[in-house]
Amino acid sequence: MLVANAGGIAVLHRALAQASSGDLQAVLVTYGLLPRFAIGVIAGLSLGLSGALFQQILRNPLAEPGTLAVFSGAKATLFVTVLWIPQALAWGHEPIIGIGGLLALATVFILASKSKFQPLRVILIGLMLSLGLEAFSGATFLVHFEELSDLLSWQTGSLVQTNWSNVTILLPILLVATGIALLMTRPITSLDLGDDNAKVPAFPSSLFAS
Repeated sequence: MLVANAGGIAVLHRALAQASSGDLQAVLVTYGLLPRFAIGVIAGLSLGLSGALFQQILRNPLAEPGTLAVFSGAKATLFVTVLWIPQALAWGHEPIIGIGGLLALATVFILASKSKFQPLRVILIGLMLSLGLEAFSGATFLVHFEELSDLLSWQTGSLVQTNWSNVTILLPILLVATGIALLMTRPITSLDLGDDNAKVPAFPSSLFAS
Protein backbone atom coordinates (compact mmCIF):
# COMPACT_ATOMS: atom_id res chain seq x y z
CA MET A 1 0.00 0.00 0.00
CA LEU A 2 2.85 2.36 0.82
CA VAL A 3 4.52 1.64 -2.52
CA ALA A 4 1.23 2.05 -4.38
CA ASN A 5 0.50 5.41 -2.76
CA ALA A 6 4.00 6.60 -3.51
CA GLY A 7 3.58 5.75 -7.18
CA GLY A 8 5.80 2.68 -7.33
CA ILE A 9 9.10 1.44 -5.95
CA ALA A 10 11.10 3.60 -8.33
CA VAL A 11 9.28 6.76 -7.29
CA LEU A 12 9.63 5.87 -3.61
CA HIS A 13 13.35 5.23 -3.98
CA ARG A 14 13.86 8.48 -5.90
CA ALA A 15 11.92 10.43 -3.27
CA LEU A 16 14.09 9.05 -0.50
CA ALA A 17 17.24 9.85 -2.44
CA GLN A 18 16.14 13.38 -3.35
CA ALA A 19 14.37 14.39 -0.12
CA SER A 20 16.63 17.40 0.36
CA SER A 21 16.62 18.50 -3.28
CA GLY A 22 13.35 20.44 -3.05
CA ASP A 23 11.52 18.23 -5.55
CA LEU A 24 7.78 18.49 -4.78
CA GLN A 25 7.04 14.78 -5.13
CA ALA A 26 10.05 13.87 -3.02
CA VAL A 27 8.96 16.29 -0.31
CA LEU A 28 5.38 14.96 -0.32
CA VAL A 29 6.55 11.37 -0.01
CA THR A 30 9.29 12.02 2.55
CA TYR A 31 7.41 14.43 4.82
CA GLY A 32 3.83 13.40 4.15
CA LEU A 33 3.33 9.82 3.04
CA LEU A 34 6.14 8.14 4.97
CA PRO A 35 5.40 9.85 8.33
CA ARG A 36 1.71 9.02 7.90
CA PHE A 37 2.57 5.38 7.24
CA ALA A 38 4.88 5.31 10.26
CA ILE A 39 2.24 6.88 12.53
CA GLY A 40 -0.30 4.34 11.33
CA VAL A 41 2.03 1.47 12.18
CA ILE A 42 2.91 2.95 15.59
CA ALA A 43 -0.76 3.56 16.43
CA GLY A 44 -1.71 0.02 15.45
CA LEU A 45 1.13 -1.54 17.42
CA SER A 46 0.35 0.62 20.47
CA LEU A 47 -3.33 -0.34 20.47
CA GLY A 48 -2.44 -3.99 19.96
CA LEU A 49 0.08 -3.96 22.80
CA SER A 50 -2.28 -2.22 25.23
CA GLY A 51 -5.13 -4.54 24.34
CA ALA A 52 -2.99 -7.64 24.75
CA LEU A 53 -1.72 -6.49 28.15
CA PHE A 54 -5.20 -5.65 29.42
CA GLN A 55 -6.59 -8.98 28.24
CA GLN A 56 -3.76 -11.00 29.73
CA ILE A 57 -3.56 -9.20 33.09
CA LEU A 58 -7.33 -9.10 33.62
CA ARG A 59 -7.82 -12.51 32.02
CA ASN A 60 -10.62 -10.97 30.02
CA PRO A 61 -10.76 -11.32 26.21
CA LEU A 62 -12.96 -8.21 25.92
CA ALA A 63 -10.65 -5.89 27.86
CA GLU A 64 -9.10 -3.08 25.80
CA PRO A 65 -8.78 0.71 26.15
CA GLY A 66 -12.20 1.32 24.61
CA THR A 67 -14.15 -1.03 26.88
CA LEU A 68 -12.24 0.17 29.97
CA ALA A 69 -13.18 3.84 29.42
CA VAL A 70 -9.60 4.97 28.72
CA PHE A 71 -10.51 6.75 25.48
CA SER A 72 -13.63 8.45 26.85
CA GLY A 73 -11.80 9.46 30.03
CA ALA A 74 -9.01 11.05 28.04
CA LYS A 75 -11.45 13.02 25.89
CA ALA A 76 -13.60 14.22 28.80
CA THR A 77 -10.53 15.35 30.73
CA LEU A 78 -9.19 17.28 27.75
CA PHE A 79 -12.55 19.02 27.26
CA VAL A 80 -12.69 20.04 30.93
CA THR A 81 -9.11 21.28 30.81
CA VAL A 82 -9.63 23.36 27.66
CA LEU A 83 -12.75 24.98 29.09
CA TRP A 84 -11.93 25.52 32.75
CA ILE A 85 -8.21 24.89 33.34
CA PRO A 86 -6.54 26.19 30.15
CA GLN A 87 -3.32 27.06 31.96
CA ALA A 88 -2.67 23.33 32.37
CA LEU A 89 -2.30 23.08 28.58
CA ALA A 90 1.07 24.82 28.82
CA TRP A 91 2.60 21.34 28.90
CA GLY A 92 0.65 20.22 25.83
CA HIS A 93 -2.33 17.93 25.30
CA GLU A 94 -0.50 14.66 25.85
CA PRO A 95 -0.08 14.82 29.66
CA ILE A 96 -3.73 15.83 30.09
CA ILE A 97 -4.91 12.99 27.87
CA GLY A 98 -2.71 10.50 29.70
CA ILE A 99 -3.91 11.62 33.12
CA GLY A 100 -7.54 11.45 32.01
CA GLY A 101 -7.18 7.95 30.64
CA LEU A 102 -5.42 6.75 33.79
CA LEU A 103 -8.07 8.30 36.04
CA ALA A 104 -10.86 6.57 34.12
CA LEU A 105 -8.98 3.27 34.21
CA ALA A 106 -8.34 3.63 37.94
CA THR A 107 -12.05 4.29 38.50
CA VAL A 108 -12.96 1.11 36.63
CA PHE A 109 -10.43 -0.90 38.64
CA ILE A 110 -11.63 0.50 41.97
CA LEU A 111 -15.25 -0.30 41.20
CA ALA A 112 -14.40 -3.72 39.76
CA SER A 113 -12.24 -4.67 42.74
CA LYS A 114 -15.38 -5.08 44.84
CA SER A 115 -16.40 -7.99 42.60
CA LYS A 116 -12.85 -9.43 42.48
CA PHE A 117 -12.48 -8.38 38.84
CA GLN A 118 -15.07 -10.75 37.45
CA PRO A 119 -14.63 -10.45 33.65
CA LEU A 120 -18.24 -9.57 32.87
CA ARG A 121 -18.49 -6.97 35.63
CA VAL A 122 -15.21 -5.33 34.60
CA ILE A 123 -16.51 -4.85 31.07
CA LEU A 124 -19.94 -3.68 32.21
CA ILE A 125 -18.41 -1.13 34.58
CA GLY A 126 -16.02 0.06 31.88
CA LEU A 127 -18.79 0.40 29.29
CA MET A 128 -21.12 2.20 31.71
CA LEU A 129 -18.39 4.67 32.68
CA SER A 130 -17.43 5.09 29.03
CA LEU A 131 -21.02 5.83 28.00
CA GLY A 132 -21.39 8.31 30.83
CA LEU A 133 -18.19 10.14 29.93
CA GLU A 134 -19.09 10.14 26.23
CA ALA A 135 -22.50 11.63 27.07
CA PHE A 136 -20.80 14.31 29.17
CA SER A 137 -18.30 15.07 26.38
CA GLY A 138 -21.04 15.23 23.77
CA ALA A 139 -23.20 17.59 25.80
CA THR A 140 -20.18 19.75 26.64
CA PHE A 141 -19.21 19.92 22.98
CA LEU A 142 -22.70 21.05 21.97
CA VAL A 143 -22.86 23.74 24.64
CA HIS A 144 -19.30 25.00 24.11
CA PHE A 145 -18.94 24.35 20.39
CA GLU A 146 -16.94 27.49 19.66
CA GLU A 147 -14.37 26.80 22.37
CA LEU A 148 -14.01 23.12 21.48
CA SER A 149 -14.35 23.26 17.69
CA ASP A 150 -10.57 23.10 17.27
CA LEU A 151 -10.65 19.63 18.84
CA LEU A 152 -13.08 18.27 16.25
CA SER A 153 -10.34 16.82 14.05
CA TRP A 154 -8.66 15.39 17.17
CA GLN A 155 -11.90 13.59 18.11
CA THR A 156 -12.34 11.96 14.72
CA GLY A 157 -8.68 11.01 14.49
CA SER A 158 -6.28 11.64 11.65
CA LEU A 159 -3.04 10.16 10.41
CA VAL A 160 -2.15 13.20 8.30
CA GLN A 161 1.43 14.30 9.00
CA THR A 162 3.62 17.09 7.67
CA ASN A 163 6.88 16.06 9.33
CA TRP A 164 8.50 13.38 11.49
CA SER A 165 8.03 15.13 14.86
CA ASN A 166 5.18 12.92 16.08
CA VAL A 167 7.03 9.79 15.00
CA THR A 168 10.13 10.80 16.97
CA ILE A 169 7.96 11.36 20.06
CA LEU A 170 5.79 8.25 19.90
CA LEU A 171 8.30 5.69 18.67
CA PRO A 172 10.58 5.85 21.77
CA ILE A 173 7.51 5.59 24.02
CA LEU A 174 6.34 2.50 22.14
CA LEU A 175 9.80 0.93 22.32
CA VAL A 176 10.04 1.54 26.07
CA ALA A 177 6.55 0.15 26.64
CA THR A 178 7.36 -2.90 24.52
CA GLY A 179 10.57 -3.47 26.47
CA ILE A 180 8.73 -3.29 29.79
CA ALA A 181 6.08 -5.68 28.48
CA LEU A 182 8.75 -8.15 27.39
CA LEU A 183 10.38 -8.01 30.82
CA MET A 184 7.00 -8.78 32.37
CA THR A 185 6.22 -11.66 30.02
CA ARG A 186 6.91 -14.42 32.54
CA PRO A 187 4.86 -13.07 35.47
CA ILE A 188 2.01 -12.03 33.18
CA THR A 189 1.95 -15.42 31.48
CA SER A 190 1.86 -17.11 34.88
CA LEU A 191 -1.58 -15.60 35.41
CA ASP A 192 -2.94 -18.26 33.07
CA LEU A 193 -2.13 -20.82 35.78
CA GLY A 194 -4.41 -19.14 38.29
CA ASP A 195 -3.64 -17.59 41.66
CA ASP A 196 -3.15 -20.93 43.39
CA ASN A 197 -0.71 -22.42 40.88
CA ALA A 198 1.25 -19.38 39.69
CA LYS A 199 4.40 -19.01 41.74
CA VAL A 200 6.93 -16.45 40.56
CA PRO A 201 9.12 -15.36 43.50
CA ALA A 202 9.62 -11.74 42.59
CA PHE A 203 6.20 -11.21 41.05
CA PRO A 204 3.28 -12.64 43.01
CA SER A 205 0.28 -13.17 40.77
CA SER A 206 -1.97 -11.31 43.19
CA LEU A 207 -0.06 -8.13 42.35
CA PHE A 208 -1.29 -8.28 38.75
CA ALA A 209 -4.69 -9.79 39.40
CA SER A 210 -5.58 -7.05 41.80
